[in-house]
Amino acid sequence: MNEVILTIQEKDVTLSLRKADGNVTQKKWIDKNDLLEVFFENLTELHVDSEISKHEITQYNIDVEHAAGYTTQRIARTIVSALNYTSQKHT
Repeated sequence: MNEVILTIQEKDVTLSLRKADGNVTQKKWIDKNDLLEVFFENLTELHVDSEISKHEITQYNIDVEHAAGYTTQRIARTIVSALNYTSQKHT
């Protein structure tokens, strides 16, 4: 199972891709209230760095219990929900 995990702690954002073999590739950045704009750019780079296509991702997860802002939490949850929905529709 190839899994992407979005973790937000205060303003620190980590996007991790855990491959089926256990290897993990990560992208980290500081949230400047631009999560939506920056997320997909980092997700694309994560796919390239880990040599995994978006069609090989089986699950997207989130950990945003300590996000700095409520809007950031809502955006993060919406992104992950949409990605899970589309990945199920195309498998």
